[in-house]
Amino acid sequence: MAAALGKTTLLLDGDPNLSALAWSERDDRFVENFETKASTDSFDSESYKNIVIDTAARPDTKELKIISENSDLIVVPSFADTLSLDALVKIINSFNELNIGNYKVLLTQVFGTTAVRDAKLLLRDLGIKYFNSEIRKRAIFGKAATAGLTVNQLRGGDDSWQDILGLKKEVLSYGK
Repeated sequence: MAAALGKTTLLLDGDPNLSALAWSERDDRFVENFETKASTDSFDSESYKNIVIDTAARPDTKELKIISENSDLIVVPSFADTLSLDALVKIINSFNELNIGNYKVLLTQVFGTTAVRDAKLLLRDLGIKYFNSEIRKRAIFGKAATAGLTVNQLRGGDDSWQDILGLKKEVLSYGK
């Protein structure tokens, strides 16, 4: 997503594993279009039009509140399987308890139209906001991580890049 948003984007890695930072350090071409920093690094937020934060999987209540108050939109990724959706509902319940409404769910690593359709119907029925776009499960994402590149920098990544560009369009139109 950070690569799709372009040169005025900072990818801030707040995940204790620092996986986004490790990915970016594998090849200089990874960061041609954006900058990557650990969340503990200092930076001037005014220097960036977009800041994408990779957080830990389940930020605590205090972190959620801070993230919400300092974000236009929280993208909540989830797989479309039953167990993942059960966990997602718990996360969204936490959002609701904290009056956090600036979020949308992104179904990711999806395969098969039935699972996606059923997941979106469930989210709709529960009143949970979600993106129309989804990121399909493809081997190219693993290849990109191994190479330290983004999918659009790899041969065969066009369809996956189109998924990301569809998401970008929805993210940029949020709240408009």
